[in-house]
Amino acid sequence: MIALIIGMLVSLIVTLVGTPLLIRLVHKLHYGQYIRQDGPQSHLVKRGTPTLGGVVINFAIVLGWGASALYRYLRSGDVP
Repeated sequence: MIALIIGMLVSLIVTLVGTPLLIRLVHKLHYGQYIRQDGPQSHLVKRGTPTLGGVVINFAIVLGWGASALYRYLRSGDVP
């Protein structure tokens, strides 16, 4: 149970800290969503919007799983 909580907390913290950092980096690198000129005019306001949120979430999930597995291994010596 504690391993599950540790995994969730690590994932939450990585997501909360990593998302704003990635957004700033993506804005600095001018990497954003490309909007076609022949599309609806209302979509032009989305130009430059960063679209890499899933990267941070997936990284956080893997890191949380790793922290949980490490805790279980150190606690019981059992390999996950």
